[in-house]
Amino acid sequence: MRKLDFILTIVGFFNLYSCQQIRPLPNPLINIQCGQNSFIRNVNLVPTTRPNQPVPTTCTYKIHAISGFICQMRFELTEFSLLAPEISPFPRCVDESMTVGNVTLCGVNHGQHFYVPINPLRGERFLEMTITTRSMPNNFNQRSTWRISVHQLECPLGQSRGVKSSNAISASENDSILPIRQPRLGLFSDWVAPQGCLQYFPHANGTVESFNLNNGIGPYIADMHYAICFRRTRANTAISFIPMIFRMGYAVVSANNTGYDEACYSTTPTPGRPEDYLFIPNAMADATDTQPPFRATRFCAQSVLSHLITSSPLGPFMIYFNSDTLYEAPTKEEIGFRFDYEIV
Repeated sequence: MRKLDFILTIVGFFNLYSCQQIRPLPNPLINIQCGQNSFIRNVNLVPTTRPNQPVPTTCTYKIHAISGFICQMRFELTEFSLLAPEISPFPRCVDESMTVGNVTLCGVNHGQHFYVPINPLRGERFLEMTITTRSMPNNFNQRSTWRISVHQLECPLGQSRGVKSSNAISASENDSILPIRQPRLGLFSDWVAPQGCLQYFPHANGTVESFNLNNGIGPYIADMHYAICFRRTRANTAISFIPMIFRMGYAVVSANNTGYDEACYSTTPTPGRPEDYLFIPNAMADATDTQPPFRATRFCAQSVLSHLITSSPLGPFMIYFNSDTLYEAPTKEEIGFRFDYEIV
């Protein structure tokens, strides 16, 4: 092969890679109810439905890894409505909650998703989800509802699988009872999230929002610190965000700083100082009729409304959500955010 032909082949390969379609995840056909186990790749978690019987106040599911190649599970909240966070002394899940791994959620989260890592080869045989609700047997309309699709994903060869969890067992026990015979498919590798990302968006455009946004009612849950990641190919140079909703806590704002960087975060730790913010690396906010363009990385208050935000980081496309345990509503609203995004 001539050198020019080789170069053209390589360029063609990368162009094909950057333009390829994302294979959609399959819709699970099997539902499991409270107290049941799953041993299949894709499954729906639904409440127990027994006529004239109260919904269990504690509902537990075990999702077993089907293969040693599985490194993540993606939980898609097709339907998810629990009681809202208790707001005193700060928004947290008290009366009702869903917990799996290090993730605890409550409130309204239809259409949201998150990832939990798993490593069967280190003894992590399964993930256990627990949903705690109030029992309301006489009024079905007041019952909390959920329908959660779980997808088991295989990491590309060589990708880190995370750390051992509380579901781990000894290596000798694992060798004797883990019948990893499922073939490696690798059909949905575009859905595998980079390590450390709680949420991951593989498509070039879409909508991203904070948990329990509930169409602008909120509030977001306190003491959450997580990364939201977006797929980047060799051809991509930036990601743009159009804020639809943005109302977060802040320390202080002024005519010169409507809520970014030092208004959201202090370089010197200061007890009692609010530090809720959305971190967007290397971000540029465009000009508006009343404000010139500005650069910042941490955003709070309502600072990005009416702005187009463009992030051009040298590395991966990701943003970071941070909420503290201070709650000053209604003086300072802690509702959350919703952005439309586009990768270019």
